[in-house]
Amino acid sequence: MSDFASDIAAVRAATDRLLAGAGALDDAGAAAPSLLPGWTRGHVFAHIARNADAITNLLTWARTDVKTPMYASPEARDADIERDSARPLAAHLDDLRASADRFDAAAEALPEERREYVVEMRNGVTDQAARLP
Repeated sequence: MSDFASDIAAVRAATDRLLAGAGALDDAGAAAPSLLPGWTRGHVFAHIARNADAITNLLTWARTDVKTPMYASPEARDADIERDSARPLAAHLDDLRASADRFDAAAEALPEERREYVVEMRNGVTDQAARLP
């Protein structure tokens, strides 16, 4: 089993690296194609932010025992990414910071005794909350 606190610290460090790298771009750089076919860097930024929110939902589910799916639906997930993909870089950076803050708060609020709680990801795979980060 991994160490939850170390995993959260690793997520924070990775987020800091992402924000530093993304922050070196400009609006044109954020709109440039990514290595993912059909996706710009803005799509990737939007995906990362929405995924952080999705993991926050699962952590909330584990903490409260109230089923909180990652996304309202697969279509809503895709629509949210598409909607957010074309924003200016500053909006992406604000969104990435805010979604990371929500994730941090949800991770910090998860009591140790709820970390073994099993949640279901969007693909039907189940796992313990402690493994989400």
